Amino acid sequence: MKYSFNASSTETETLGFYKMVEHITTSLIQAVAEEARRSAERPRPVEPVVVVAAETEPVVPDTAPPAEPSSGVAYERAIRHIEKGRTLFAELVVLWASNLGIEGAPQPDRVGLLRNVATGPDSGAVLHYVSSVGGLTHATDAAMGIEAFRLKRLTDHVGDDAPLYLRATETPEEEESARRACVAAVSINIAQVSSLFFSDLCAMYEHRDIYRKD
Repeated sequence: MKYSFNASSTETETLGFYKMVEHITTSLIQAVAEEARRSAERPRPVEPVVVVAAETEPVVPDTAPPAEPSSGVAYERAIRHIEKGRTLFAELVVLWASNLGIEGAPQPDRVGLLRNVATGPDSGAVLHYVSSVGGLTHATDAAMGIEAFRLKRLTDHVGDDAPLYLRATETPEEEESARRACVAAVSINIAQVSSLFFSDLCAMYEHRDIYRKD
C-alpha cells in the first residue's frame, strides 16, 4: 500500500491531528497507570506455610531398667518362702497339740498363737506352704512326724481318760494309728479356730480322711 501526502492540507488540520494523537497517548498512559494502582491495592492470596517438623533421634535413657530375676532366682525365692511357712506352721502345730484333749491340764493360748500367725508378716508363707502340700491336714501330718509325736506323748499328762492318740501303744502299727488320730484332732481344731479370723487357712481343711487310699 502506498501512502501519499496531500500538500494541500492546512496547518490547522495538521495541528489537530497531532493533538488527537497526544490525547490518545495520554489516555492510554493514564489507563495503564490506573490499572497498575488498582492491581497494587488488590489483596493478594496468602500462600499456605508448610512447617516440616525436624526428625529427632529417640531418647535413650541413661540407665537401663532393672532386669527381671532369672527363673533360677525366682525358684529359689519361692522355695525359701515356702520353707519359711513350713517352719512357722510346724511350730504352731507342736504348740497347738500340747495337752490337747486333756481336761485339767494347762492349755496353751491357741487363739493367740493362731492370731499371731494370721496377722504376722509371714501369714502368706504359711498359706502357700499349706496349699503346696495339699491342705491343712496334710500340713499337720508333715509337722507331726513320728519323732514329734513321741516327744508330745512324753511331755503331755497321759492318763486313762486321755484321748486315743495319747494312750500307750505296743506295736508300731498302733503307734502310727495313734499319731494319725492326733493329726486329725489337731487339724480339725485349727480349722475350727481359724474359721473365726483366718478364713483362708480354714478353707484349706480337707474334710476327709487323708490316709484312705480309695
